[in-house]
Amino acid sequence: MDPTTDIDGFGVPIRLDRDPCTTGKRQGGGVCFYINPRWCNNVTVREKICLPDIELLTISVRPYYLPREFPQVFLSVVYIHPKANFKNANDVLFSVLQRLQSISPDAPCLVMGDFNRSNCSKTFSHFHQYITCHTRGNKTLDLCYGSIRGAYSGSPQGCVLSPLLFILYTNDCRSTFDNRYMLKFADDTVIVSLLVNEEISHGPVVEDFVSCVINGRDIVFVDEYRYLGTVIDNKLNFNANTDAICKKVQQRMFFLRKINSFKVCSVLMTLFYLSFIESVISYCDIVWFHCISLSNRNRITKLIKTASKVIGAQQILPQDIFKGHVVKKAFAIINCPTHPLHKEFVILPSGRRYRVMGGRTRRFKNSFIPTAILLLNNL
Repeated sequence: MDPTTDIDGFGVPIRLDRDPCTTGKRQGGGVCFYINPRWCNNVTVREKICLPDIELLTISVRPYYLPREFPQVFLSVVYIHPKANFKNANDVLFSVLQRLQSISPDAPCLVMGDFNRSNCSKTFSHFHQYITCHTRGNKTLDLCYGSIRGAYSGSPQGCVLSPLLFILYTNDCRSTFDNRYMLKFADDTVIVSLLVNEEISHGPVVEDFVSCVINGRDIVFVDEYRYLGTVIDNKLNFNANTDAICKKVQQRMFFLRKINSFKVCSVLMTLFYLSFIESVISYCDIVWFHCISLSNRNRITKLIKTASKVIGAQQILPQDIFKGHVVKKAFAIINCPTHPLHKEFVILPSGRRYRVMGGRTRRFKNSFIPTAILLLNNL
């Protein structure tokens, strides 16, 4: 551990220090990677090359959120000396990329670093250079080559290069406060704040954010907002979200009745119901189901009973779906020590039950943590 090279929020740097004997250079140097543990913790060093013409470090990573068509991602950082033999440097780099593609042909490759005056466009004809702006003065010496066309200016949806480049670009926009997390997406930013013990204010991380001005326009406060498919309102009663769910389910009930008119067996109808109707009802239910009123629960239950009559087989009621999802999520949090809610599940000395959290309001008692603890203790 070298405190002079550590960066807050990143793990131990993966380094390739310059070898004066091999490179013939007297001054120190080298290349390295900094990996954010919230983005990826599966890193493998693939290549370390330190020559007079090129210094190259290659790793393979598997981020937490990776499109399933990509088994891994290869990242290479390069330094080519201004007086190096550019042909030899390109040949070394080309041979490394060939080895990587033979290991995993479907894995995207990114090669970035200080290329100085070396031109790799002809050597890597199947790679694309993304950097178009000047990086030092009026020159473009720091380049980024990749195996996916247009990944820098506009990556396809689901492409792994989009979050990778976005994280690198917005690294300074992050929270350093305990229990305050900033989740960054390409088109919005979310702050998750947890009040602990007697805290009544979310602190500067929230206050500074909501008071800021973007492009001369103040941030607008709204009564409800659709976030990742769930409508969140300022009173947390989720009435608008329930209306949206019921509307979607009623639209899809038409197709269920149409299938029934063709005398399709109940097995296929159940499969259709689980795929197109129950998936809508149960989406993010651990967030909203415990907050909705009894009348809204009855609306959803009525739709499920209607679908059961059409299918001819009883389907799982919403409260039972909710309980199953809560237990599954609770076990996932318990098995993940880095999860923000992991410390809320305190097991009693008996080792068989979890400590029940005290609370005064009905909303708190029906929230996720108390509900999860109650269900776990009753297993």
